[in-house]
Amino acid sequence: MAFPLNVLPPYLEASECDAEKALELYRWNVALGQFLIRDISYLEVALRNAYNDTMEARWDGECHWLLDGDSPVRRPVMRKSGKGTVDVNRINRKIIDVAVNGLPEGFSSGDLVSNLTLGFWVHLTDRSREAVIWRTGLYAAWPKGTRRVAPRTGLTASCACATVSRTTSGSSTRSASSYPRCA
Repeated sequence: MAFPLNVLPPYLEASECDAEKALELYRWNVALGQFLIRDISYLEVALRNAYNDTMEARWDGECHWLLDGDSPVRRPVMRKSGKGTVDVNRINRKIIDVAVNGLPEGFSSGDLVSNLTLGFWVHLTDRSREAVIWRTGLYAAWPKGTRRVAPRTGLTASCACATVSRTTSGSSTRSASSYPRCA
């Protein structure tokens, strides 16, 4: 098995410089990573579908909530920081626009939703967006009483099960033509 030698030092240290044990630890780490990525992938699909379904049900704009300039995820949200006043939604708009530009003409909202990263969806629960996104609807994707910080600090089994049970129907597959592209 060929791999870069720069990955070995932590494994050699943990195995007291036993090369065979270091390789065994490395292989165990790879296997663990493969195991975890499966569950993380399931979580990502459940989270994005729950968030999309929840926001879509509450959004009455002209375009899909991810594309409409008046949506809480796209409109400017100005917050004071150490660097002055910043638009905390600038990153959201950029991520969405990059995903849209990578999709074929006539894409569905489900195509867009599935092309946004887990980081995008987790970012929606940032403290800076609590009043604009969480309180206006995103909270409803979680069991009643879930605080905004709970999705960011760790999921309990009941939260994960509730999220998955709400998303068994999959994401929306409405045609993008039913959502005019908003400027």
